[in-house]
Amino acid sequence: MSCIEELFLTSGQAAAILAVNPLTVQRWVKSGRLAGHKVGHITLLSRQEVEEIARQRASCYNEKGSCE
Repeated sequence: MSCIEELFLTSGQAAAILAVNPLTVQRWVKSGRLAGHKVGHITLLSRQEVEEIARQRASCYNEKGSCE
């Protein structure tokens, strides 16, 4: 794994980790819910931030059965 891959994810990779559609990730970036950086046609997201959100979502589902 390269240094870039250790630090950043594409929106598709983030979507897989978060168990959401890649378009959802793109909407979250556009709304500011998730920080993303455009590099050409690719949006890169912080692996650390995505993993933290995944932990929060998992915790929410474990406690309530739903994150809504």
